[in-house]
Amino acid sequence: MTEQKTTEFLAALDDFVADIADQTKALRFYTCLGNVKLYVLLEYGYPKVKINGDKKELLVYTSEPTELLKVDGLSTVALGLDRLAQELKNSAASGLLVDEATRNISIPADNVFYVQNLQKKAATFKLKTLPEQGTLILENEIRRIVKAHPEVTSAWLLGI
Repeated sequence: MTEQKTTEFLAALDDFVADIADQTKALRFYTCLGNVKLYVLLEYGYPKVKINGDKKELLVYTSEPTELLKVDGLSTVALGLDRLAQELKNSAASGLLVDEATRNISIPADNVFYVQNLQKKAATFKLKTLPEQGTLILENEIRRIVKAHPEVTSAWLLGI
């Protein structure tokens, strides 16, 4: 796990928690979530969950919880988003509980799955461009249409 990605994730998490209505902060947080590896607490090799009323949450940490590892049978593994989503499904957890002892922040499983799906779509995205001849044809057609409509005073064709 890279320290820089973890630092970015923690900063994004703190910013998002401070103002959960801010869409920019939410986007930054969930982007960082897709790029970071979190430590999952294992009990005898199985992910440990915490039951809060009717919710079951998978315990994850931004740094290795060394104090907890002194207990027999506990260990950790660093997992990325795909494996975290898989463990959420396997344990039927309703979400992730990030840094239980300090931050104690819940991330709903639906949000984790949504970010995972977005990452998969982004991986298959292909940018397509027009060949230069196609661009010239398009420009000429726009000129022709604008000339035919005197009410149009200007038009722009922007390349992205």
